[in-house]
Amino acid sequence: LQRAFILTRTVPDAQTLIEFVQTHCPSRATLESRKLRLDIIPRFAPMVSRMHGQNFFHNDLVWRNILVTCPPHGAPELWWIDCPRGRFAHMGQHRLRLKDLAALDKVAARRCSRTERLTFLKTYLGRSRLDGETKRLAKEVLAYKHRRWRDEAAFG
Repeated sequence: LQRAFILTRTVPDAQTLIEFVQTHCPSRATLESRKLRLDIIPRFAPMVSRMHGQNFFHNDLVWRNILVTCPPHGAPELWWIDCPRGRFAHMGQHRLRLKDLAALDKVAARRCSRTERLTFLKTYLGRSRLDGETKRLAKEVLAYKHRRWRDEAAFG
């Protein structure tokens, strides 16, 4: 096989994560916005953690590749798209994990509070408190982001 295409159906009423946040909860000023933002983290962080726990790495895990649907009276649902470079890896897992997390943090650094970003990492690691492992991972993600995307890195 030299060339292949995967055709998928559209996800009705879906927006990219960037569009969803800009449209439905652009700031943390209102209780409704804060609630929507906090509803996404416990859904998304465990998805990423399970994926990495199975040694699968997206390699383009950015906000535009996460779709969100939100029923009128329900919690947001998340969908992954655009993963042609994703792969299972048994070597270099730590670097691939940092790459996925740093790619997510590129936009998160501009759109989310530091607390929301740390809450994502705590949830990703299955922690309820900010512990040493979470702090270490946060520093590693920021360092990776700074090295990989020096001109784009936004520290916050």
